[in-house]
Amino acid sequence: VDTDKHEITLKWPNDILVDGKKISGILLESNLTDDGKLNGLVVGMGVNILVAPEGAVSLKDTATNDVFVNKVRDVILLELDKAYALWKVEGFAPVRETWLNHAHGIGQAMTARLPNTSYEGIFSGLTEEGALILTMKNGEEKIITAGDVHFGES
Repeated sequence: VDTDKHEITLKWPNDILVDGKKISGILLESNLTDDGKLNGLVVGMGVNILVAPEGAVSLKDTATNDVFVNKVRDVILLELDKAYALWKVEGFAPVRETWLNHAHGIGQAMTARLPNTSYEGIFSGLTEEGALILTMKNGEEKIITAGDVHFGES
């Protein structure tokens, strides 16, 4: 992505946006035991490299040079390795700081939709663990650990 021409932001909890359109995301699927303990976890990542679904964007759409799938894969794996090595040594704090520096919608109105309810407020930041901090109209802070977020008044 040509960062001189495009704005890259991170949408909590798992999307990368280019000029407000999704280019990449992470999906977690878990399997729980009968007593609610984690039995297994699969982590997947998708990147729109050559084409994108309607309303999204691809790397090819935003690049100034040719885009090659194998080169994109290699860069992603190298960067993941660097981030993992940093996390092992310094913990989550530098990851959180970098994430916040690129956060989409900090200080903006948003709705967090959970399975059984929704909360409206201002996206105020992340906890030390990476949960979303939503400041409600009454000043109360709601900590959101999972859900879908939508910006603007609903």
